[in-house]
Amino acid sequence: MCLPVRMLRLGQQGAPPPGAAGYAAAMPAPVVSHLMESLAREGLPVAEWAERSGIHRDVRSTDLQLAFPQVVSFLRAAVRASPERPLGLEAGARPLLQSFGMLGVAVQTADDVEGAVAVGLQHHRAAGSLVDFAVDADGDAVRLTVVPRTDDVEILPFLCEETLLSVTTLLRSALGDEHWAPSTVAVPYPAPPYADEYAARFGCPVRFDAPAGAMTVPRDLMRTPLPRREPAVHAAALAACREIGGAAGAGDLDHVWAVEQLVRADLHRPVTMAGVARQLNTGERTLRRHLAEAGESFRSIHARVRRERAEHLLRATDLPLRAVAEAVGFADARDFRRAFLQWTGRTPGDVRADPGPRGGAIPAAEGDLRSHRAEPTPPHVRSVPMTGNGTGETTTGAGRLDLAAAPSSPDRDWEIDPAAYWATIDAATHGLDAPILAADLTALRYNVADMLRRAAGKPIRVASKSIRSRPVLDALLRVPGYAGVLAYDVAEAHWLAADGVDHTGAARPGCTDVVVAYPSADLGAIAALAADPAASMRVTLMIDDAEQLDIIDAAVPPSRRPELRVCIDVDASYHAPAVGAIGARRSPVRTRAEASVLAATVAGRKGFRLVGVMTYDAQIAGVGDLSIRRPGAGALLRTMQRASWDELVARRREILTDLRRIADLEFVNGGGTGSLERNAEDPNVTDIAAGSGLYGPHLFDGYSHFRPAPAMGFGLAVVRRPDEQTVTCHGGGWIASGAAGSDRLPLPVWPEGLKLTGREGAGEVQTPVTGERAGRISLGDRVWFRHTKAGEPAEHADDLVIVSDGAVHATVPTYRGEGKCFL
Repeated sequence: MCLPVRMLRLGQQGAPPPGAAGYAAAMPAPVVSHLMESLAREGLPVAEWAERSGIHRDVRSTDLQLAFPQVVSFLRAAVRASPERPLGLEAGARPLLQSFGMLGVAVQTADDVEGAVAVGLQHHRAAGSLVDFAVDADGDAVRLTVVPRTDDVEILPFLCEETLLSVTTLLRSALGDEHWAPSTVAVPYPAPPYADEYAARFGCPVRFDAPAGAMTVPRDLMRTPLPRREPAVHAAALAACREIGGAAGAGDLDHVWAVEQLVRADLHRPVTMAGVARQLNTGERTLRRHLAEAGESFRSIHARVRRERAEHLLRATDLPLRAVAEAVGFADARDFRRAFLQWTGRTPGDVRADPGPRGGAIPAAEGDLRSHRAEPTPPHVRSVPMTGNGTGETTTGAGRLDLAAAPSSPDRDWEIDPAAYWATIDAATHGLDAPILAADLTALRYNVADMLRRAAGKPIRVASKSIRSRPVLDALLRVPGYAGVLAYDVAEAHWLAADGVDHTGAARPGCTDVVVAYPSADLGAIAALAADPAASMRVTLMIDDAEQLDIIDAAVPPSRRPELRVCIDVDASYHAPAVGAIGARRSPVRTRAEASVLAATVAGRKGFRLVGVMTYDAQIAGVGDLSIRRPGAGALLRTMQRASWDELVARRREILTDLRRIADLEFVNGGGTGSLERNAEDPNVTDIAAGSGLYGPHLFDGYSHFRPAPAMGFGLAVVRRPDEQTVTCHGGGWIASGAAGSDRLPLPVWPEGLKLTGREGAGEVQTPVTGERAGRISLGDRVWFRHTKAGEPAEHADDLVIVSDGAVHATVPTYRGEGKCFL
C-alpha cells in the first residue's frame, strides 16, 4: 500500500496541506492553559509570566486565541522555572479531549490509521498545535518529522516532547491499545536530566542529538482499521475542525507559514518580499494582503525569524559574531548588534554570557513582547519610557512614542534658526541611508498641543490619511483630546479596528471608533469587515447614495452579517452666485430633503444603522488665505470663506434637526486642520477631523490664523554635480496629489538657498536643485525637503525616524513599512 500523494508531497516540500491553519496571528491555547493551571497549583508566578507575554485574558476561555509569540514567551518562562522537569512530556500525556478537542474525535472515528493521520495533518492547528509536520515513507516505515515554527533553542525540548507524546497518545486512543508504541523516537538535543522518562513514556528506543525530532511507525500500520470508526460522527467532527480553522483565517495563515519557511531557507542572503512572492507563484500585492489579513507583514516575519535564528546561534554555538551576523543576513556585525539590541533589549554578548535565568522571572528586555521591535535600530537610539496606552494598561519597556509631553513654551528652533533646525535633523540621522523620512519630536508635540488649543476642548478625530503610521496614530489617540479615527479605506479601517499585534509582536487593542471617510465598492474588504463582529462594531461606513447600501448587501447579505454602522456624508461645498460650487466634489446629498430621504432609506433597510453625519468644508479647511499670491486675493478668499461658513452652519443645523427625528445620531463630524476654530464654535459638531497639522507640510504655510511647525521632512542623497551651482539628488519625485501645479512640488529647505529647476522639477529617480550654496555640497551629502501634504510621503518610506535633542529618539513603521498599501 502506498501513502496518499498528499502525504508524500508534504514530506518532500515541507509545506502544510491546503486548509492548515497558520503560525502567528491567532491559535487556540490548550497547552498554555494546561501549564498555567498545573504550575499555578505549585505556587509558580504564572500570572506574571502571562502579563509579560501580553496575555491579559483567562486562558480557560473557550474563545481565547493567542499569537504565537505570546505562546513562545510563556513557554520560555515555564521552561526556565523548571529546567529539570519533563514539562513537555507531562503536557503530551494530557487526556485526549483536553489535548485535541474535536480533532481527537475526528481522528478516533476515521476508517483507518491512514485516514486518521491525514485528518491530523490537515487540521492539527485547529487543536492548538505548536509545530508543523513533514511525513514521508522510508522503506517499510513511515516517518513523522517535527518542523518547529521557531528557532528558540530553549523551548525546543518542550515542543518535541509535547508533540511526539501527544501524537503517541492520540494513536494509542485511536487504536484502542494503551500499550502501543512507535518504532523509534528521535529528538535534536542532548539527553535531559529526566531522559529515563522518555523510554517509559514512549515505550520504544529514543535517540538524542538526532538531526530532527521525529517518530517512525510501521508502514503496514496505515492499513489498520480503527475500532471506533463512525462515519456520521467523523463527518461532524471534521466539519467542526474546518469551522475552527476557518475562523482562524486558515488560508491567510498558510501564507505566513510559507513565507517563514522561505525566509528561513535563505536567511543568510538578502530576502525580499518580491522574491518570496515569486517563489510562491503569487503577486507581491496579493501576498501583502494575505499577510495583512493574518495580522502579519513581511517585515515583521523577516525580523522575527532573524531574531530567533540569532538567539539560537548565540546560545548554541561558539560562532564569532561576524559569522552569526552573516548567517542572519547582515553584512556588518555592527548593524547586527544594533538590530539585536533593539529586538531583545540585550546585546549579543549579554546573551552569550548569560543565555537566560533559570528562575521563574523573565527579564523584561527578553520576556516582554512589548519591548521587541521588528526593525534594526538606527544610530544614537535612546531609550524612551513607555506610559499608559489608553486602554487601562500600563506597560514598560523601550521605544514607545509619547506625543503628549508638549512644553508650555517650547523653543521654536524651526522659526528662530531654520538652518540649524534642519541641520540638527540631518546630523542626527547621518548614519542612515537616504531617502529618509524624519520628524522632530519637539515640533510634533508642539503641533499636537496647538491643534488641541485651536479645538478648544472639542474632540479631534485623527485623519489617518494624513498620518499613515499606526504607531503615530496610536500615540495621538493616547493624548487626551484626540478621540477616534477618520480612515480613508475600508480595509484600512478594519486593520486599525481589529485587535491583534503591532509591528513589534506586542498585543495591540484595536481602535474602538473608526469612521471611513469615503464610500467603498471594495466587496472583499466589506465582506471581511462584516465577517469580524468585533471590528464591525467599531467601524462606521460612509454613504451618500442608496446604491452604496446595495453594494454592501451584494458583498454580504443582511441575513449573514451583523448590523453595520453607516454615516451620511453631507455636501459642505459653497454654491456662490455666478461662480458655482466651491469646494470638494464629494456628496450629492445637500438639502434637508435629500438628507432626510437617504436617512429614512437607511432606517428602513435591514442590516444598517445610521449613527453619524459628516461635513467636510474643503474650501475653508484646505485653502490658506495667504496661498494665493495676487493683490486682493487673500481678502476675497476670506470673504468667501466667511459666507461659506455662515451658509454651512445654518444648513447643517436644519439637516441635523430632521435627521435626529429619524435616527439616534452618535456623532457629527466636521472640519479639518484649517478649520478647527470654526468647527469648535458650532454646537452641532461633536468632533473635528484633523491630521495634517501634526506634520506641518508646506501647504499649511499659507494660513494667517495658525502656523504649524514644519515637523516632517525627507532627505535625499546628492549623487551628481552637473555644474558649480547645481547638484542632483537621487529620487525625489514625491509630488503631492491634486490639481497639477508648482504648489504640488516638494520644497527644498536645507541647505538654504536651493530651489528646484523649472524644466525638471522633482524627478522620480533624480532631482536637480540649484543655488549659490550648491557648490559647497559634497557628493553623499543630503538635501532636505518638505512635502506639500502630510501623509503622502509615508507611501515612499518604510520608516519614520523621530529625532529629539540631536539624536534618533525612535523609529516607527509607516503603513508601507507594515506591508500596507490601501490605495
